[in-house]
Amino acid sequence: MKKYKFSVLVLALSLALQGCSMSAAPPPATPEPTAEPEPEPVIITEAEYTGILSDGKELVPLCYSGSCFYCSSEEKTGENIPEKVKAEAKRKKTAPANDGRYDIYSVALYKVSPNGHISRLPDYSSVPPEENTNEWKDFSSVVTLDALRRKADGTFVAIEHTATSGNSVPADKAKVVPGKDYLEYKEKYYLRTLDKNGADLLTREISANEAKGMMADDSFHSGVAAEELTLCDFGVTEGSLVSEIYPLNRSNGFRFLSASFDSNSRKYSYELVTVKTREEESGENYSVLELSCEKSTPRLEEAVAAFNRQNTGHAVIRISATGGEQLQKEADLLYLSVPEAHSLAAEGKLVNLYDFMSADKTVQPTSFMQNILYAAEYDGGLYCTCSGFSISTLIGAASVTGNRCSWNYDDFRNAWWSLGQGSDALPLYYTSDEVYDFCSRMDGALMTAEEEEQLKAFCGNFPSSYQCFIGYPTGEDSSDLRIRSKCQLLMPAELFCFDDVIKLGYEFGEEIAYIGWPTLHGTGSTVTVSTLDYGMNLAISSSCKDRDAAWSFLKTFFSASYLNSMADQGRFFPSRYSCFNRGLNSVMSGEYAVDKNGDIVFEDGKRIFVSLGSMYLSDFSEVRYYPVSVQRAENFRMMAESVTKLSA
Repeated sequence: MKKYKFSVLVLALSLALQGCSMSAAPPPATPEPTAEPEPEPVIITEAEYTGILSDGKELVPLCYSGSCFYCSSEEKTGENIPEKVKAEAKRKKTAPANDGRYDIYSVALYKVSPNGHISRLPDYSSVPPEENTNEWKDFSSVVTLDALRRKADGTFVAIEHTATSGNSVPADKAKVVPGKDYLEYKEKYYLRTLDKNGADLLTREISANEAKGMMADDSFHSGVAAEELTLCDFGVTEGSLVSEIYPLNRSNGFRFLSASFDSNSRKYSYELVTVKTREEESGENYSVLELSCEKSTPRLEEAVAAFNRQNTGHAVIRISATGGEQLQKEADLLYLSVPEAHSLAAEGKLVNLYDFMSADKTVQPTSFMQNILYAAEYDGGLYCTCSGFSISTLIGAASVTGNRCSWNYDDFRNAWWSLGQGSDALPLYYTSDEVYDFCSRMDGALMTAEEEEQLKAFCGNFPSSYQCFIGYPTGEDSSDLRIRSKCQLLMPAELFCFDDVIKLGYEFGEEIAYIGWPTLHGTGSTVTVSTLDYGMNLAISSSCKDRDAAWSFLKTFFSASYLNSMADQGRFFPSRYSCFNRGLNSVMSGEYAVDKNGDIVFEDGKRIFVSLGSMYLSDFSEVRYYPVSVQRAENFRMMAESVTKLSA
């Protein structure tokens, strides 16, 4: 059992759970001096998380007894494989095929204790499913335990129902009526009384309206909906399945079940979350940090939930989504883009993170790629996290452009004209105005009037407009095939992860150059800095009431474990040198091909890598790709370490 402490402000939910109510008092007969407003009370919260050994089965919480949850679960008890399927399997001498459609399930009832122990009610069995007395085809009858309530004497009241379906088409084809729908479906509802071990005491059939009316009644529900609880305040991710929330009997607080589903193993895992609260006269030792964002995201909620769960009672973060473009600038933490951080830093609204990094040995600024820090900086200060980055650039065949990551207008023209008359430098839809916008952004304020004239002259080599395509470009129009056939010089590329470094360039059938736009100052590629979601990062407001707690949250996004995890998921290139080098080494690594004796195969004196996969060109031809060469990896490193401009 794990136990954590944190603080939260009093909410309407906590008032409801504690049974508090307020009524308006009549105004005083004579005016009284205005009293100083009392400080807003702080609730100190202790949360306990207890794992439940459910063996991966799905549990459906139905009721809470004041200490224990009672849950239903569907469990396979047999198979109802049709005779014709068995006969076909016998003919083929194989096992009868069963993809789950012929499985028979029954309902089980489980008790989940506060210590996480789970036990089956030994005497419970559901009402029996309907029998196929009418010899329907495709017959199915399923039993569901819809509602459960535990009475004060320990007995239970349950509502169950059977859903039966089948096809009643006559066996005699001469009796079949054309156009008639023979699909049959019926339901039956039952009200049951069970003893404390689940044994049947009384069962009677009731109408559907009576059953639905009883389930809508509060007699079957003693909690409140999970939607009324801010899950990340209690270390629970938004994607989790949460039961209703039930008040504790002998103390202030509440309890609920939290479930998560693993899509790979197809199994569920559960925790019992118990939250106990007490009022603290002074909240000076606790902090509630507000995190403002335009719109909350699953990754942001997961990060906040992880922080709230792991902290030791010093602070808790609450997400405040504005629902618009305007952030709540006075919040403690902000979720924003780098340009937004620059704007707020200019107003003195953000804290310089370099002050924290320099004092923290685990996240020294020198451990990070200096060009990425520079791109995220404002006036020499770092005002938001910069965990990783993606790159926008132009790529081409290295045999034409040369192995370099920058070039000027003359270099560009010479490479273009080397392709011969009728070739294109860029995809057919780029105009002179667009080329001017991109190139001028690279040089920015560094351009002199003379250099701007050079740029305008260079842009004159491109068409002022282009012919719109109807539908998708044909193979002859696609950039990858045009570069392969030396009809086009470059194509735009967005590199988000190391997998892109492997795949990009196989379209050309040769080494790739990440060369970017022509520029007179610096390189012609740009970066987008990201932390959790694409282009979004975290910052500490200058009005933050607990900067140390805020930094303890932000520093996790600079850690090597976090950066490696995000890089492995293909989220971005990590900005930490060690993590970036790890990722780059991985794209050069692979398994060597071996013969039937296990000996490495050589071709032209070189070892052959096993293919990492395949991809398709625009003409739908398939090419296989392999770990990249040292030359290509170093070309990418040279470009990635030289980019300092932010993408628009």
